[in-house]
Amino acid sequence: MTGRDRQTVADVTLMIAGGEEAMFQLARVNGVGLDAEVTGVELMEVPVSDQRVKDFYKLNGIIPANALSE
Repeated sequence: MTGRDRQTVADVTLMIAGGEEAMFQLARVNGVGLDAEVTGVELMEVPVSDQRVKDFYKLNGIIPANALSE
């Protein structure tokens, strides 16, 4: 998955894995910091930790983005 505008590792983790517990693993396998903005960064996926949350985001078109714009 490619990080979208103003997304952080935390935002992408919810979309990829469905739970924040995978945030450390996502950051590690992709070589980015936990607080890194990942706009345009191609990220390797990690195992799903909560399929219900992942499905909810996808079905409802929720795309979290928390980084502040300058």
